[in-house]
Amino acid sequence: MRRMAVLACLGTAMTPLSAQQATPSQTPTDPVAALTALEGRVEAAVVQGDVTFLDSIYATDFRLAHGTGVVQTKTQWLEMVRTLGGASEGNGPACPRPPQAAV
Repeated sequence: MRRMAVLACLGTAMTPLSAQQATPSQTPTDPVAALTALEGRVEAAVVQGDVTFLDSIYATDFRLAHGTGVVQTKTQWLEMVRTLGGASEGNGPACPRPPQAAV
């Protein structure tokens, strides 16, 4: 259940791997297969707290919009992954909750 929450948190605003990061033998020729493979690497990196990999593929102006409505900058998201990645039995960080409105 918690893994599902992490996967739901992942943003889709990723930049593709650059030519320097992937060799032709590592890159599927089918674009759908390439994106699916990249998505799997991103998910694993989030769960494992691999901010080096994530930093290398996210654009400088990367923003992550969580399902909860919270939007994080690249720096904020990577810090969250760095501090919480691999937490909760290897399920990665949970989605942050938006601030509660005063009643």
